[in-house]
Amino acid sequence: ETYEKLGHSYDGDGYCETCGEQDPTSIDYSGYYYIAFKRSAGNYFYVGNAWDSSRDRYVATDSALTELPSSIVEVDMGYVFSFVRNDDASYTIYEGKGGKLFAGEIENVNLTANENGTFSITDSNGVYFSFNNSTGNNYIKWYTSVQVREFTLIKVELNANIDSASITVGADLTLNYYVTMVEVLAEDAKMYITVGENEEEEYTYTVDGDRYKFSLNIPPQCMADLITATLKSNGLVLDTVEYSIQTYAQNKLNESSSDELKRLVSDMLYYGAAAQNYKDYNTGSLATDGVENLIDASDAVAPEVSASPVKNPEIDSYPVYFTGATVWFDGVNKIRVKVNSIENAFISINGGEKTELESTTYETDGILATEFDKEFTFQLYYGETLMQTLTYSVNAYAYKMKDHESMGDLATALYRYGVSAEAYIA
Repeated sequence: ETYEKLGHSYDGDGYCETCGEQDPTSIDYSGYYYIAFKRSAGNYFYVGNAWDSSRDRYVATDSALTELPSSIVEVDMGYVFSFVRNDDASYTIYEGKGGKLFAGEIENVNLTANENGTFSITDSNGVYFSFNNSTGNNYIKWYTSVQVREFTLIKVELNANIDSASITVGADLTLNYYVTMVEVLAEDAKMYITVGENEEEEYTYTVDGDRYKFSLNIPPQCMADLITATLKSNGLVLDTVEYSIQTYAQNKLNESSSDELKRLVSDMLYYGAAAQNYKDYNTGSLATDGVENLIDASDAVAPEVSASPVKNPEIDSYPVYFTGATVWFDGVNKIRVKVNSIENAFISINGGEKTELESTTYETDGILATEFDKEFTFQLYYGETLMQTLTYSVNAYAYKMKDHESMGDLATALYRYGVSAEAYIA
């Protein structure tokens, strides 16, 4: 048995009495806008609404297609959509390179990633924004059931570049990356860095003038490692560079650098190679291998320095005492002392406040490479009674270990690195 289709029966309000669907010819499009960008043709178009006097309302149309200036079509550009509704709600939407959506200044809004490659933003007031990043025909559209009072479309640079890198020789060896990027990208910008075969780590920036700086500590044994840095914002890859401490040193040796700087970067590489051998780390590619214009290692040796604990002669019993002193040089240069017990034990450095020991090892803050000859005086107490005094420096350690079978080369390279750093800073 065949039935004729019922068809729509629209009431006076323009809705079907059978299914409730609105008569499409009755929809007032005065609050609706549509913006389309077709990338495959290289043209950007604006499509909106138009007043239809025969219907006495706005209708959706593309009959008066308006092409935006061709100069707006540039690689790695993004677009900012700003609009203000009659209820004073303000929105700013960013669409960036690679089909990535950036949303800012949006409150109480849901962002949904759809399976068909589109993104949708909706809120309880009916504002809807969608982004389609299908291959070859990317477009953005936005419309709202709430009347819009203002609307703007502007072009912004969404480029971000890792401009340069520098090395800071301090208590540790720090690699700094400098980035130029617009503020909207900086809001969520992070750098993901892999050193050699180590795991990738995430870094945030500090502001340095009109640029953003990402810094990481490089252990001396990693000077020859390839360092891969990837800058991302909102998950979008903005720039990637590969670098190494060895590359930085080679550049300085090739440039018209001062003799002091060339001496410093050479001794820095010798220090890195010695650390590799001591750590048995990547010894097939030492920091000094293949480096051109490398200055020969100096023959400087740390001077003799006394570094034995001095007992308090006024007492006869020593329940706590120093058992050793060394230099912790892996990532940050520190002096580390050891004691036999922490029971009722306190320590002070250079006459400072006493600190109760929580471990049998105690270490200084990081020591600048230019201060390897700086002496640190440790005073060990049992309660209020002074037990021993120990004066130590990085150079004292270098002298003590200069002839050591496994540590000798590293201790000597560490000393020479400090001497050249001090000469360069001076």
